[in-house]
Amino acid sequence: LAPALSPDGAWLAVLAPRPFFGMNLELVSMASGRVVRTLAGPAREPHADALSFLYAAGAWSPDSRRFAHVISRRGDHELAIVDTRSGARVRRARVDGVQSISGVAWAPDGRTLAVAGTSHGQPDLWLVDLDTRTQRRLTNDAYAELLPAWSPDGRMLAIATDQHDGTDLATLDFGPLRVALLDPASGRVRPAPGLDALDAAFPGVRTSNPQWSPDGRTLFVVADGGGVSDVYAVRLETGVITPVTQLASGVYGITERSPALSVAAQAGTMVATVFDGRSYRTIALEGTSPVLALDEGAGVLPPHDAASPSAVDARLVAPADGLPGPFEGAPTTRRYRAQWGVEGVQTPGAGIAGGPFGATLGGGAGIAFGDLLGRQRLTTSVFAQGRIEDIGVQAVYQDMRSRWNWFATIGRTPIRGVTGQQAVQTRRLAGGAAHRDQPGGGRRAVSLLASAPPRARRRRRARAA
Repeated sequence: LAPALSPDGAWLAVLAPRPFFGMNLELVSMASGRVVRTLAGPAREPHADALSFLYAAGAWSPDSRRFAHVISRRGDHELAIVDTRSGARVRRARVDGVQSISGVAWAPDGRTLAVAGTSHGQPDLWLVDLDTRTQRRLTNDAYAELLPAWSPDGRMLAIATDQHDGTDLATLDFGPLRVALLDPASGRVRPAPGLDALDAAFPGVRTSNPQWSPDGRTLFVVADGGGVSDVYAVRLETGVITPVTQLASGVYGITERSPALSVAAQAGTMVATVFDGRSYRTIALEGTSPVLALDEGAGVLPPHDAASPSAVDARLVAPADGLPGPFEGAPTTRRYRAQWGVEGVQTPGAGIAGGPFGATLGGGAGIAFGDLLGRQRLTTSVFAQGRIEDIGVQAVYQDMRSRWNWFATIGRTPIRGVTGQQAVQTRRLAGGAAHRDQPGGGRRAVSLLASAPPRARRRRRARAA
């Protein structure tokens, strides 16, 4: 998944699932096709929660020695840079104000990263200078700018965006992603040459995952013209479009916005991800001619236009129905305050039992409380077995508002075990905290309750009478 070729074409960084260890970032030799080392993963990143693999493929430095990828840490995304020769992490960087990162591209100058991220729900682009540790917001609009790719001369960024005539912000009707060119100096976005012809041949076509040829004259894109995603080569000077693949299963990532194509910036080697059988597979592509022919035995899909429109089609035709009218001004925000409520109620139970101590009536119940985000929880329970001193209660408070999760327990548990004329009662106070592990601590107080069997009580009453 998410292939990324080194500029010299010698190495391939891919995300691969591993049993019991989640997703690992593996370094593969293009010469042998074998995994050389693991660059990142849950076992190698003790301070990272997981690798981000749905939308981010990572980026190579121009010298093919370092690799930048996206990790999830403390609920937000960060950039981690590893030395591909040793596998050691050399740097970790956070983009201020960005909670989610969906793509990263390393500029030819070796010092600038183009980062596609989301700030408070709005997807935009940022430029991060690794030398000065500064950042600049490149776009700030309601459109999506995804999957950035630097031109070989570093003067242009190819992106996938919904900023075109097919998008209507007034009705929140967003068109399909299309590849466009963005000038980092001015921030101006313009359509990529030649793709209008592809849209004319296949109305509503989606184009994404742009990659540059080493000479900067050709742009490779993934387009779903004809209903199947394939790789196309677009000559920027003439606008001529040439299909590179014609696959029965198509070129796909996990989602339509996942990276599935990579071109070596210097060598021009090309790889793509296809779904073969029951798993994803990375294949090497050669030149601009189809490498795999369309399987004539593939099943035929139903027609796109149904005989009669459905209720879903009616909603798609009128997306503004049921939506509030456009509002003016910026939306108001306020700080979140926890509001507690009942999360669950344990089914109350009651019963009666008999024994050497006589008949006993008992029962119990419990209620769980929590806030809306599930970051705080209070679980209470009470149980009784006949007498006041036999009532037991327990309350457990859990706090999960930060990376450190802690809990506290207080309760009273009566234990009646007769030895002569004495019974035992326990009270317990406990607490603990956790950071990946689950240590705990507490204190237990044990006291003696004076008690006597029912027969002894009856004898004393008889003597007194």
